[in-house]
Amino acid sequence: GSAGAAFFIASDSVISDCSFLNNVSGRTGGGLQLHVSNVTVEDCIFTGNQAASLGGGVHNWKGTPSFIGCTITENTAFAAGGGMSFFWNSTAEGNGIIEDCVIAQNVAQFEGGGLMLSTDAGITPDWLLVGNTTICNNMPENTNPNATAPFVDLGDNQISGCTGDITFDDEVDGEDLGALLTNWGACTTKDGAPCISDINGDGEVDGLDLSIILSHWGGCLN
Repeated sequence: GSAGAAFFIASDSVISDCSFLNNVSGRTGGGLQLHVSNVTVEDCIFTGNQAASLGGGVHNWKGTPSFIGCTITENTAFAAGGGMSFFWNSTAEGNGIIEDCVIAQNVAQFEGGGLMLSTDAGITPDWLLVGNTTICNNMPENTNPNATAPFVDLGDNQISGCTGDITFDDEVDGEDLGALLTNWGACTTKDGAPCISDINGDGEVDGLDLSIILSHWGGCLN
């Protein structure tokens, strides 16, 4: 079912100083699932969680949660939103907030390695506010490029890392090429998660991934 560790429905709870580690969800929200909730999450860690679909670390459906001072790292989603996924529509009143957080080294099979943002068509794209947050080195990218409602940048955010940077050192270089060649062929991890060398997420490390490496060669910041 949904939520590997905790599932909040229509809640105004405060979650603080908690660690969500190595949980697994058969659907969404590997660590935490929020459903039409205004939960505040403070100083929490989400690491090593997995979701079969959306939100390896966290999945939010509607509601207006706040994440303050949280670390979301090394989570995996087999569809989208490796770190966090957010969906909202016209029933979500107010704003979601991410502030003073780190979202890094998360992996999604298809898109939104760090953040996956989606909403109903026609909704004003100003719902999620992000400030003083580091979003870096997520695969296949930090946020989904086709987001129907990109987040509002409140400033002091650091967004870095780029496609092809398998080793997470802000360079696409020989180390990334070596990692790709080492994993050449069909590629998944032992627990079935996407292989980070499979840059385009098609289940194979092959010439298509090699071409991505070469086309992004050099230092990178995005």
